[in-house]
Amino acid sequence: MLIVPTVVLVLMLTAQWAVREQAARAVSAAAREGAVAAAAYGGTDALGREAAQATLTVAGDAVGASTIGFDRGPSTVTATVTAAVPRLIPGFGVEVSSQQTAPIESFAS
Repeated sequence: MLIVPTVVLVLMLTAQWAVREQAARAVSAAAREGAVAAAAYGGTDALGREAAQATLTVAGDAVGASTIGFDRGPSTVTATVTAAVPRLIPGFGVEVSSQQTAPIESFAS
């Protein structure tokens, strides 16, 4: 009697884990692209945000609502992207986050 519900639950948890992993990869790629764009010679946080958002847009339904932030130091830029994971199981809300750091490019004569 309990075998079918248990199997269904295990399958749903496995599917939710796969969706979470896909979202984590998309968020990591967005953070990396944002950090690289913001750290490029002449780059700004606005350009980094644009690059990160473009990467999340390509991911499509793999991620839900997201936030993108930057922390600019003297020699590095750190991009932080956090996004909601689409729910397959009601009440099972998960967020994924990634931080990527890139060195700021400068012109050396």
